[in-house]
Amino acid sequence: MKNLLETYKEMHELEEARIANYKPTKFEGKEFDRKKELKSLKTMHSAIMKIAKMQDSMQYTAETGGTPRIGNPHAIHQSLRSAEQAIFDYMGGIERGHYDGVIDMDRD
Repeated sequence: MKNLLETYKEMHELEEARIANYKPTKFEGKEFDRKKELKSLKTMHSAIMKIAKMQDSMQYTAETGGTPRIGNPHAIHQSLRSAEQAIFDYMGGIERGHYDGVIDMDRD
């Protein structure tokens, strides 16, 4: 059985490997640049497409279900699709002009 120190080290390593919390924007008070933001979103979408292709080459692909306890390859695919949809939604908002003007995060 693992001792407490080993368990703590493993948990700490997992935390370091996770996506970091977002940072506050450095662009507050500046003019929103549609082209720059859309370019970043297209790059993000390309990365998601690459990850989806990586999953297709795995032994248990997205067609495999599972449970939260044992892991679920299909959940990875669904999360990638959700991220893709969020990118498309944000792109639509940009194209409709919802983010035009000076960037104001309104942190009250």
